[in-house]
Amino acid sequence: MKAFWLWLEKEIEKIPEYLASLDASQKLNVLTRLIPYVIPKTTSVSVYKADHDGFKDHEKEALMLSEDIELDTDTDWSYLK
Repeated sequence: MKAFWLWLEKEIEKIPEYLASLDASQKLNVLTRLIPYVIPKTTSVSVYKADHDGFKDHEKEALMLSEDIELDTDTDWSYLK
């Protein structure tokens, strides 16, 4: 098993050389295949105003406080879509 990790370490060190030997379309292909392993996947989250009846008192208080928070309308958040 140690031999595998040594081999992998050497191969990782060679990545810049491998990338330098590729043309632009091959580099793009390699990078797009590696991105899912480097950048975490995102998921959409729905936010809605909750019905307070099913919550305990401290949960109701936290919900009421969160509903009173004003959003920053000066910031352009469109890049998050």
